[in-house]
Amino acid sequence: MNAKLQALCEQMAENRAVLRAALRWEDDQLYPVGANLFCAAGRTPDPERLAAARALVKAETGLFSNFRGHVRLPLICMLSMEEDPADRMRRIREAYRALKGYFYSSDYLALAAFSLSERTGNAMDAAAERSRVLYDRMKREHRFLTGSEDSVFAVLLALSDRSDDALTEDAEACYERLKLRFRDSNSMQTVSHVLALDRRSPKEKTERVADLYDELVRLGGKYSRCREMAVLAALALTDGDVRPMAAEILEASDCLRPCKGWNGIFGFPARTRAMHAAMLVTDLHMAEAFPAASVASLTGVAAAEQTVLAAVLAAQMATCAIVAASASSSSSGA
Repeated sequence: MNAKLQALCEQMAENRAVLRAALRWEDDQLYPVGANLFCAAGRTPDPERLAAARALVKAETGLFSNFRGHVRLPLICMLSMEEDPADRMRRIREAYRALKGYFYSSDYLALAAFSLSERTGNAMDAAAERSRVLYDRMKREHRFLTGSEDSVFAVLLALSDRSDDALTEDAEACYERLKLRFRDSNSMQTVSHVLALDRRSPKEKTERVADLYDELVRLGGKYSRCREMAVLAALALTDGDVRPMAAEILEASDCLRPCKGWNGIFGFPARTRAMHAAMLVTDLHMAEAFPAASVASLTGVAAAEQTVLAAVLAAQMATCAIVAASASSSSSGA
């Protein structure tokens, strides 16, 4: 097994343990997502910084604020890695206010505000307005598939330097190709939004996603064909042969299997563990391709790197949204 990948698996398990101790009473599904945010950034969670970030979110938001919903844990994790968490939180709230001029309030909008907070002033307002334009285009194409969670992707697409036409046409072309293969229309819409951030042709991008999935199955792996496919999409957008990537996912899954939280009858099922493994393999390939960049931010990143980094950020946000939706459904008894 790749030594770097093994180290990432061990780090994921350690990060999860730190988060569970520092941020108690969160949904268990959220801890690996937060743990991976640190793995992706090459950072280790600090209990004191996590506590400070949690106190900041509590102080800056109301009791029933969407910032205290199921996106709270990933938000706290991301804030704890900021050099100036208070300033970032101020910009996130500013971004949220800008977005509320165009969208209904939701947990997802709070998550989208984190990405929008990369912009300031008029650029933030313009991106918020563009987000609604892109969201309306999504809605026109897929009236019954597009919901509040898609505000996350509308914002990420709005931060792209590609035209509205290029983004929506690319996403639709990817969607039409993917749904023929994977059937789950809602999930494939999410995947198509991730893929639209990359400039390669829809044919090339969707074939890489399908090839990666097929190779996983050929090797005996189990992977959900639903919205977890967004993580595979981000991995497929990194350079390299998808076959060794598939093998690395299975190796990482096997490495996580005996770790606390993943083992035993209360551990994560194989398909969920495979998604966590795919997240780590993506971290590995992104770190090797862009060692000086951070998938947590596009600020200061060269234009040539931004498309892939934006796609990985989209997959991270997709994962947060997926797990938040799942946690919300579980808590409501749905």
